[in-house]
Amino acid sequence: MFTSRTMFRPTGARLLACALVLAALGGPAGEGFAQTSADVQRALEITQGVIDRASSQLSCPPGEQSLGCAYLSQAVTLQASARGSYGSGFYRDALALTLRARDRAYSALRVGADATAGEFVRFSLERTDALLDRVGPPVRESGVEAALRLLDVAFDAQRRAKQAALDGRPRVATTATYQARERALRALRLSDGARGMTPERALSILSRTDDLLGDGSWLAEGGASASYLTRALSIQARARTRLDAGDSRRAIELSFQARDVLGQGLAKADRPVRKAAVERELSANGAALDAVRLRVGDDAERRRRFEHAEEHQRRAQEHFGAGRFAAALSELRASKDDLAKLQ
Repeated sequence: MFTSRTMFRPTGARLLACALVLAALGGPAGEGFAQTSADVQRALEITQGVIDRASSQLSCPPGEQSLGCAYLSQAVTLQASARGSYGSGFYRDALALTLRARDRAYSALRVGADATAGEFVRFSLERTDALLDRVGPPVRESGVEAALRLLDVAFDAQRRAKQAALDGRPRVATTATYQARERALRALRLSDGARGMTPERALSILSRTDDLLGDGSWLAEGGASASYLTRALSIQARARTRLDAGDSRRAIELSFQARDVLGQGLAKADRPVRKAAVERELSANGAALDAVRLRVGDDAERRRRFEHAEEHQRRAQEHFGAGRFAAALSELRASKDDLAKLQ
Protein backbone atom coordinates (compact mmCIF):
# COMPACT_ATOMS: atom_id res chain seq x y z
CA MET A 1 0.00 0.00 0.00
CA PHE A 2 1.29 3.46 -0.90
CA THR A 3 1.03 5.69 2.17
CA SER A 4 3.12 8.73 1.29
CA ARG A 5 2.50 11.49 -1.24
CA THR A 6 6.14 11.23 -2.23
CA MET A 7 5.72 7.68 -3.41
CA PHE A 8 2.34 8.14 -5.20
CA ARG A 9 1.70 11.35 -7.13
CA PRO A 10 -1.07 10.82 -9.71
CA THR A 11 -2.83 13.86 -11.10
CA GLY A 12 -5.96 15.00 -9.31
CA ALA A 13 -8.23 13.66 -12.04
CA ARG A 14 -6.56 10.26 -12.13
CA LEU A 15 -6.55 10.06 -8.36
CA LEU A 16 -10.28 10.72 -8.24
CA ALA A 17 -10.97 8.24 -11.04
CA CYS A 18 -8.97 5.53 -9.30
CA ALA A 19 -10.74 6.24 -6.04
CA LEU A 20 -14.17 5.98 -7.62
CA VAL A 21 -13.33 2.80 -9.50
CA LEU A 22 -11.75 1.09 -6.53
CA ALA A 23 -14.65 2.12 -4.35
CA ALA A 24 -17.04 0.63 -6.89
CA LEU A 25 -15.00 -2.54 -6.90
CA GLY A 26 -15.01 -2.74 -3.17
CA GLY A 27 -11.27 -1.89 -2.98
CA PRO A 28 -9.67 -0.03 -0.09
CA ALA A 29 -10.13 3.47 -1.60
CA GLY A 30 -10.43 4.98 1.83
CA GLU A 31 -7.08 3.53 2.89
CA GLY A 32 -4.74 5.57 0.65
CA PHE A 33 -6.28 4.45 -2.69
CA ALA A 34 -4.17 1.34 -2.73
CA GLN A 35 -4.22 -0.69 -5.92
CA THR A 36 -3.91 -4.29 -4.90
CA SER A 37 -3.55 -7.19 -7.26
CA ALA A 38 -7.08 -8.34 -6.49
CA ASP A 39 -8.56 -4.88 -7.21
CA VAL A 40 -6.95 -4.60 -10.63
CA GLN A 41 -7.68 -8.23 -11.48
CA ARG A 42 -11.35 -7.54 -10.83
CA ALA A 43 -11.24 -4.43 -13.06
CA LEU A 44 -9.62 -6.47 -15.83
CA GLU A 45 -12.34 -9.11 -15.56
CA ILE A 46 -15.10 -6.51 -15.79
CA THR A 47 -13.52 -4.93 -18.87
CA GLN A 48 -13.07 -8.32 -20.49
CA GLY A 49 -16.75 -9.01 -19.98
CA VAL A 50 -17.66 -5.80 -21.81
CA ILE A 51 -15.24 -6.64 -24.64
CA ASP A 52 -16.66 -10.14 -24.95
CA ARG A 53 -20.19 -8.73 -25.11
CA ALA A 54 -19.18 -6.27 -27.82
CA SER A 55 -17.44 -9.04 -29.76
CA SER A 56 -20.57 -11.16 -29.70
CA GLN A 57 -22.82 -8.32 -30.87
CA LEU A 58 -20.64 -6.88 -33.63
CA SER A 59 -19.62 -8.61 -36.83
CA CYS A 60 -15.98 -7.67 -37.37
CA PRO A 61 -14.27 -9.86 -39.97
CA PRO A 62 -10.58 -9.15 -40.73
CA GLY A 63 -10.18 -5.81 -42.48
CA GLU A 64 -13.57 -4.47 -41.39
CA GLN A 65 -13.35 -0.65 -41.17
CA SER A 66 -16.66 0.24 -39.52
CA LEU A 67 -16.51 2.59 -36.55
CA GLY A 68 -17.84 0.02 -34.09
CA CYS A 69 -15.17 -2.47 -35.13
CA ALA A 70 -12.48 0.21 -34.88
CA TYR A 71 -13.54 0.92 -31.30
CA LEU A 72 -13.57 -2.79 -30.48
CA SER A 73 -10.08 -3.24 -31.95
CA GLN A 74 -8.80 -0.36 -29.81
CA ALA A 75 -10.41 -1.93 -26.74
CA VAL A 76 -8.72 -5.27 -27.38
CA THR A 77 -5.32 -3.60 -27.85
CA LEU A 78 -5.66 -1.51 -24.70
CA GLN A 79 -6.80 -4.52 -22.70
CA ALA A 80 -3.78 -6.51 -23.86
CA SER A 81 -1.52 -3.66 -22.70
CA ALA A 82 -3.36 -3.57 -19.38
CA ARG A 83 -2.75 -7.30 -18.85
CA GLY A 84 0.90 -6.78 -19.71
CA SER A 85 1.23 -4.03 -17.12
CA TYR A 86 -0.60 -6.15 -14.57
CA GLY A 87 1.72 -9.07 -15.19
CA SER A 88 4.72 -6.78 -14.59
CA GLY A 89 3.29 -5.49 -11.32
CA PHE A 90 2.42 -1.99 -12.61
CA TYR A 91 -1.05 -1.98 -11.13
CA ARG A 92 -1.78 1.71 -11.51
CA ASP A 93 -0.91 1.60 -15.22
CA ALA A 94 -2.91 -1.59 -15.66
CA LEU A 95 -5.97 0.01 -14.07
CA ALA A 96 -5.75 3.13 -16.26
CA LEU A 97 -5.37 1.03 -19.40
CA THR A 98 -8.21 -1.34 -18.66
CA LEU A 99 -10.54 1.59 -17.93
CA ARG A 100 -9.68 3.08 -21.31
CA ALA A 101 -10.28 -0.31 -22.91
CA ARG A 102 -13.66 -0.56 -21.19
CA ASP A 103 -14.62 2.90 -22.46
CA ARG A 104 -13.77 1.87 -26.05
CA ALA A 105 -15.74 -1.36 -25.69
CA TYR A 106 -18.79 0.55 -24.47
CA SER A 107 -18.41 2.91 -27.42
CA ALA A 108 -18.41 -0.10 -29.75
CA LEU A 109 -21.61 -1.33 -28.11
CA ARG A 110 -23.28 2.09 -28.43
CA VAL A 111 -22.42 2.29 -32.10
CA GLY A 112 -23.47 -1.29 -32.68
CA ALA A 113 -26.84 -0.64 -31.04
CA ASP A 114 -27.70 1.54 -34.04
CA ALA A 115 -26.18 0.00 -37.14
CA THR A 116 -26.21 3.34 -38.96
CA ALA A 117 -24.73 5.49 -36.19
CA GLY A 118 -21.07 4.62 -36.59
CA GLU A 119 -21.39 4.51 -40.34
CA PHE A 120 -23.01 7.94 -40.31
CA VAL A 121 -20.24 9.47 -38.18
CA ARG A 122 -17.61 8.21 -40.60
CA PHE A 123 -19.69 9.32 -43.57
CA SER A 124 -20.24 12.79 -42.05
CA LEU A 125 -16.50 13.25 -41.53
CA GLU A 126 -15.83 12.29 -45.13
CA ARG A 127 -18.41 14.75 -46.46
CA THR A 128 -16.99 17.56 -44.33
CA ASP A 129 -13.53 16.78 -45.70
CA ALA A 130 -14.96 17.10 -49.21
CA LEU A 131 -16.57 20.44 -48.35
CA LEU A 132 -13.33 21.78 -46.89
CA ASP A 133 -11.46 20.66 -50.01
CA ARG A 134 -13.99 22.57 -52.12
CA VAL A 135 -14.07 25.73 -50.00
CA GLY A 136 -10.42 26.00 -48.99
CA PRO A 137 -8.78 27.12 -52.28
CA PRO A 138 -11.10 30.07 -53.13
CA VAL A 139 -11.04 31.32 -49.52
CA ARG A 140 -7.24 31.23 -49.42
CA GLU A 141 -7.00 32.89 -52.83
CA SER A 142 -9.26 35.74 -51.65
CA GLY A 143 -6.80 36.84 -49.00
CA VAL A 144 -9.69 38.13 -46.85
CA GLU A 145 -8.36 37.97 -43.29
CA ALA A 146 -11.71 37.35 -41.58
CA ALA A 147 -12.50 34.54 -44.02
CA LEU A 148 -9.07 32.98 -43.50
CA ARG A 149 -9.57 32.99 -39.73
CA LEU A 150 -12.94 31.29 -40.07
CA LEU A 151 -11.43 28.70 -42.39
CA ASP A 152 -8.79 27.94 -39.76
CA VAL A 153 -11.57 27.52 -37.19
CA ALA A 154 -13.36 25.12 -39.57
CA PHE A 155 -10.27 22.95 -40.02
CA ASP A 156 -9.65 22.96 -36.27
CA ALA A 157 -13.24 21.85 -35.61
CA GLN A 158 -12.81 19.03 -38.12
CA ARG A 159 -9.62 17.89 -36.42
CA ARG A 160 -11.49 17.81 -33.11
CA ALA A 161 -14.30 15.85 -34.76
CA LYS A 162 -11.91 13.20 -36.04
CA GLN A 163 -10.22 12.90 -32.67
CA ALA A 164 -13.57 12.57 -30.91
CA ALA A 165 -14.51 9.77 -33.32
CA LEU A 166 -11.27 7.97 -32.54
CA ASP A 167 -11.86 8.48 -28.81
CA GLY A 168 -15.26 6.80 -28.99
CA ARG A 169 -17.40 9.94 -28.71
CA PRO A 170 -19.64 9.87 -31.80
CA ARG A 171 -21.99 12.63 -30.63
CA VAL A 172 -19.12 15.02 -30.00
CA ALA A 173 -17.64 14.08 -33.37
CA THR A 174 -20.90 14.78 -35.18
CA THR A 175 -21.37 18.13 -33.48
CA ALA A 176 -17.82 19.24 -34.24
CA THR A 177 -17.95 18.22 -37.90
CA TYR A 178 -21.24 20.11 -38.33
CA GLN A 179 -19.55 23.16 -36.81
CA ALA A 180 -16.70 22.76 -39.30
CA ARG A 181 -19.18 22.81 -42.21
CA GLU A 182 -20.96 25.90 -40.91
CA ARG A 183 -17.69 27.81 -40.43
CA ALA A 184 -16.43 26.76 -43.86
CA LEU A 185 -19.55 28.04 -45.62
CA ARG A 186 -19.38 31.30 -43.67
CA ALA A 187 -15.74 31.69 -44.64
CA LEU A 188 -16.63 31.22 -48.31
CA ARG A 189 -19.39 33.80 -48.07
CA LEU A 190 -17.04 36.32 -46.46
CA SER A 191 -14.46 35.78 -49.18
CA ASP A 192 -17.04 36.07 -51.95
CA GLY A 193 -18.68 39.11 -50.37
CA ALA A 194 -15.50 41.17 -50.32
CA ARG A 195 -15.64 42.12 -54.01
CA GLY A 196 -17.97 44.23 -56.13
CA MET A 197 -21.29 43.23 -57.68
CA THR A 198 -19.95 42.75 -61.22
CA PRO A 199 -21.37 40.24 -63.73
CA GLU A 200 -18.06 38.38 -63.71
CA ARG A 201 -18.11 38.08 -59.94
CA ALA A 202 -21.76 36.99 -59.99
CA LEU A 203 -20.92 34.27 -62.51
CA SER A 204 -18.05 33.09 -60.32
CA ILE A 205 -20.24 32.97 -57.18
CA LEU A 206 -23.04 31.10 -58.93
CA SER A 207 -20.53 28.64 -60.34
CA ARG A 208 -19.17 27.92 -56.85
CA THR A 209 -22.71 27.48 -55.54
CA ASP A 210 -23.37 25.00 -58.36
CA ASP A 211 -20.29 23.07 -57.23
CA LEU A 212 -21.49 23.04 -53.61
CA LEU A 213 -24.95 21.86 -54.65
CA GLY A 214 -23.40 19.15 -56.79
CA ASP A 215 -21.29 17.96 -53.88
CA GLY A 216 -24.44 18.03 -51.73
CA SER A 217 -26.48 15.83 -54.07
CA TRP A 218 -26.29 13.07 -51.47
CA LEU A 219 -28.70 15.08 -49.31
CA ALA A 220 -31.50 13.80 -51.55
CA GLU A 221 -30.92 10.46 -49.79
CA GLY A 222 -30.12 12.03 -46.41
CA GLY A 223 -33.50 11.67 -44.74
CA ALA A 224 -34.58 14.94 -43.13
CA SER A 225 -32.26 16.95 -45.38
CA ALA A 226 -33.87 16.11 -48.73
CA SER A 227 -36.33 19.02 -48.74
CA TYR A 228 -33.51 21.48 -48.06
CA LEU A 229 -31.63 20.35 -51.15
CA THR A 230 -34.77 20.77 -53.25
CA ARG A 231 -35.24 24.32 -51.95
CA ALA A 232 -31.60 25.21 -52.48
CA LEU A 233 -31.74 24.00 -56.08
CA SER A 234 -34.91 26.01 -56.68
CA ILE A 235 -33.35 29.18 -55.28
CA GLN A 236 -30.22 28.66 -57.34
CA ALA A 237 -32.35 28.31 -60.48
CA ARG A 238 -33.88 31.71 -59.69
CA ALA A 239 -30.39 33.10 -59.24
CA ARG A 240 -29.48 31.86 -62.71
CA THR A 241 -32.58 33.52 -64.13
CA ARG A 242 -31.67 36.88 -62.54
CA LEU A 243 -28.10 36.60 -63.82
CA ASP A 244 -29.35 35.94 -67.36
CA ALA A 245 -31.53 39.05 -66.99
CA GLY A 246 -28.50 41.15 -66.08
CA ASP A 247 -29.39 41.59 -62.41
CA SER A 248 -26.05 40.58 -60.86
CA ARG A 249 -26.83 41.92 -57.40
CA ARG A 250 -30.04 39.92 -57.03
CA ALA A 251 -28.40 36.84 -58.56
CA ILE A 252 -25.66 36.95 -55.94
CA GLU A 253 -28.15 37.44 -53.11
CA LEU A 254 -30.20 34.45 -54.27
CA SER A 255 -27.13 32.27 -54.71
CA PHE A 256 -26.04 33.09 -51.17
CA GLN A 257 -29.53 32.14 -49.99
CA ALA A 258 -29.19 28.81 -51.80
CA ARG A 259 -25.95 28.17 -49.90
CA ASP A 260 -27.62 29.05 -46.61
CA VAL A 261 -30.41 26.54 -47.25
CA LEU A 262 -27.84 23.95 -48.30
CA GLY A 263 -26.03 24.55 -45.00
CA GLN A 264 -29.27 23.96 -43.12
CA GLY A 265 -29.71 20.70 -44.98
CA LEU A 266 -26.18 19.61 -44.12
CA ALA A 267 -27.03 20.14 -40.45
CA LYS A 268 -30.26 18.12 -40.76
CA ALA A 269 -28.89 15.06 -42.53
CA ASP A 270 -29.58 12.03 -40.37
CA ARG A 271 -28.37 9.03 -42.36
CA PRO A 272 -25.68 8.11 -44.90
CA VAL A 273 -26.29 7.37 -48.54
CA ARG A 274 -27.32 3.78 -49.11
CA LYS A 275 -25.68 1.58 -51.68
CA ALA A 276 -29.00 0.38 -53.12
CA ALA A 277 -30.19 3.94 -53.78
CA VAL A 278 -27.01 4.82 -55.70
CA GLU A 279 -27.18 1.55 -57.61
CA ARG A 280 -30.72 2.40 -58.78
CA GLU A 281 -29.60 5.87 -59.87
CA LEU A 282 -26.66 4.46 -61.79
CA SER A 283 -28.88 1.99 -63.61
CA ALA A 284 -31.48 4.62 -64.49
CA ASN A 285 -28.91 7.11 -65.73
CA GLY A 286 -27.17 4.43 -67.76
CA ALA A 287 -30.47 3.67 -69.49
CA ALA A 288 -31.01 7.39 -70.11
CA LEU A 289 -27.57 7.67 -71.70
CA ASP A 290 -28.33 4.74 -74.00
CA ALA A 291 -31.61 6.37 -75.06
CA VAL A 292 -30.02 9.76 -75.80
CA ARG A 293 -26.98 8.31 -77.58
CA LEU A 294 -29.09 7.52 -80.64
CA ARG A 295 -30.36 11.10 -80.85
CA VAL A 296 -27.16 13.07 -80.33
CA GLY A 297 -26.45 13.54 -84.02
CA ASP A 298 -23.37 15.15 -85.55
CA ASP A 299 -23.57 18.56 -83.88
CA ALA A 300 -20.19 19.19 -82.19
CA GLU A 301 -21.65 20.93 -79.14
CA ARG A 302 -24.20 18.17 -78.54
CA ARG A 303 -21.50 15.52 -78.95
CA ARG A 304 -19.30 17.34 -76.44
CA ARG A 305 -22.07 17.60 -73.89
CA PHE A 306 -22.99 13.94 -74.29
CA GLU A 307 -19.37 12.92 -73.83
CA HIS A 308 -19.29 14.95 -70.62
CA ALA A 309 -22.42 13.15 -69.42
CA GLU A 310 -20.79 9.79 -70.16
CA GLU A 311 -17.61 10.83 -68.34
CA HIS A 312 -19.59 11.81 -65.24
CA GLN A 313 -21.37 8.45 -65.36
CA ARG A 314 -18.02 6.66 -65.59
CA ARG A 315 -16.70 8.57 -62.57
CA ALA A 316 -19.90 7.78 -60.69
CA GLN A 317 -19.35 4.09 -61.34
CA GLU A 318 -15.76 4.34 -60.07
CA HIS A 319 -16.88 6.09 -56.88
CA PHE A 320 -19.63 3.51 -56.41
CA GLY A 321 -17.16 0.65 -56.77
CA ALA A 322 -14.94 2.27 -54.13
CA GLY A 323 -17.85 2.74 -51.72
CA ARG A 324 -17.91 6.54 -52.11
CA PHE A 325 -21.66 6.75 -52.57
CA ALA A 326 -22.06 10.50 -51.94
CA ALA A 327 -19.38 11.29 -54.52
CA ALA A 328 -21.11 8.92 -56.94
CA LEU A 329 -24.38 10.82 -56.54
CA SER A 330 -22.58 14.10 -57.19
CA GLU A 331 -21.23 12.79 -60.50
CA LEU A 332 -24.64 11.36 -61.39
CA ARG A 333 -26.23 14.77 -60.87
CA ALA A 334 -23.69 16.35 -63.23
CA SER A 335 -24.39 13.66 -65.81
CA LYS A 336 -28.14 14.21 -65.53
CA ASP A 337 -27.70 17.97 -65.92
CA ASP A 338 -25.79 17.45 -69.17
CA LEU A 339 -28.40 15.01 -70.42
CA ALA A 340 -31.22 17.43 -69.59
CA LYS A 341 -29.65 20.00 -71.91
CA LEU A 342 -29.73 17.47 -74.75
CA GLN A 343 -33.48 16.82 -74.55
